[in-house]
Order: sequence, then structure tokens, then C-alpha cells
Amino acid sequence: MKLLSLKTYISLIFSLFLLTMFNTAYAGCAITLKFKNIGTAPVNVNFSSSKVRLKNGTWKKLVNGTGPTIAPSQSETITYNAVFGCKNQRRYKINFKKGGASWNQYYPSATSFTKKTTIIVNAKAP
Repeated sequence: MKLLSLKTYISLIFSLFLLTMFNTAYAGCAITLKFKNIGTAPVNVNFSSSKVRLKNGTWKKLVNGTGPTIAPSQSETITYNAVFGCKNQRRYKINFKKGGASWNQYYPSATSFTKKTTIIVNAKAP
């Protein structure tokens, strides 16, 4: 049986270290978004215009598809897999529609970020 050289062992250990670091840094994160309609009219969550942003990053599309229509006093929940792990700070820009009107609502606000993995967004048509 042939033994591996010291150089080969070091290369293998370094490769395993890099794989571990890569998987930790870019592991996904399940984030739950709960949309609550606190108004008196149905509203639609417009996923095509809803976005998420990492701190010091750019806006990216939140999820694909169309969003649910939420009746007054009702809620809808979705879970999506965010990239870059749970430890990153994020800001959400959720676009709502009612009839021809649409508006954005930010979570936690238009200027702050959160590490929370359960997000509750209250919606109310203007």
C-alpha cells in the first residue's frame, strides 16, 4: 500500500477547509414571511415587484410567481430559501396592489435591516 506524500495530505486538508468555509458562508436560510391584511379591503401581494436587499448589497427579486390576494382580517404565509445564510441583515420591500393602485411597504423600515427569520408584514390599502 502506497502512502500519500506530505504535500498531498496538506492539499487535501486545505481543500476540506475551503469546502467547509464555502458551505458555511453560503448556506441557505429558510425565512418565513407572514402577510396580514389589517385593512377593510382585499389586497394582493405583488411578488413581481417585491424585493429583498442584504446590507451593503443591491435589491434582488424576492420570489418568483404571483402573490396571494389577502381578504380583510386574514393572513397568508410563505417560506423562501434565502441565500447567504441566516446571519445576514436584510431589508424587505413588499409591493402590494389593490385595483389600479400599488404601494411599497418596507420591513423593518426604509432605512434599517433585520436578521429575523420570521417576518410579519401588515398590509392596509391606502
